[in-house]
Amino acid sequence: PANVTNVLTVTDVNISNNGSDYICFQSLTVVSDSVILTVYGPPDSITTISISRNTVTSCGFTVQWSDSYSNPVCGSVWYIVTVSTGGLVINSTNTSLTEFTVTGLNASTSYTVSVTASNIAGSSDPMNTTLMTDSNIGIPTASPNITEVIPVTNTSFTVNWTSVDPSYNYTVIWTSLRTGVVSSSTFPGNVTSYNVTGLSDTDNYNVRVAAVDTCGVRSSDPVTVYDSPDFEYCISYNDGPQLQLRSNFTVELPRMSRRLTYFINYTTDT
Repeated sequence: PANVTNVLTVTDVNISNNGSDYICFQSLTVVSDSVILTVYGPPDSITTISISRNTVTSCGFTVQWSDSYSNPVCGSVWYIVTVSTGGLVINSTNTSLTEFTVTGLNASTSYTVSVTASNIAGSSDPMNTTLMTDSNIGIPTASPNITEVIPVTNTSFTVNWTSVDPSYNYTVIWTSLRTGVVSSSTFPGNVTSYNVTGLSDTDNYNVRVAAVDTCGVRSSDPVTVYDSPDFEYCISYNDGPQLQLRSNFTVELPRMSRRLTYFINYTTDT
């Protein structure tokens, strides 16, 4: 402005700001040839940190905390959550919330959780807590059993299984024996039957059912499902696998170094 006759340029302010590129101040007052800054520093340490036992599983937990920070001049505060075990940091996350769920941990393992409050002026001292993950919570107690697999058409079958616990989800997994392609569908715990459709009529499948909880799965033994073709034949040798093929086929017998006798049996619907 035209009525300003003296301009004071501040070139060096002796303020410690924890290595930040910012100085967050509440007010600036010019008195004679001095500049008086009322400076805000980093937030204080958080006041409480807790982990409720009902959130602890064999693979994770939820940590909650609180603080008394209220400083709109310096902008929002965020928190740095660090999880370590044996001195090794395995997770470090920034969040604006006051709780964080940690997953992907090992069962029966001790972990240290550290939470630090930060703003543009710097960071507080961390607050720590330690806990032990559970040995089995979050892992199904048993595997479901497949009770029946019923071919419905050339391209579908129905699989039935026993429920382990209605609180689990169940995943039906079927694998093509010809291509190795794996497909699956997941259902809530009150479902114990599923009709698998859209299959190839020139393929056979392994099917299994897995109980799924937050930290792991337990799967049934696989069951091989053969399709129901109009015309089929099997090759069996040395008590080995049985292969189902279709009409208009060429029989390719196994190549072996010793003499064997082969038998081809086939049936038709007529």
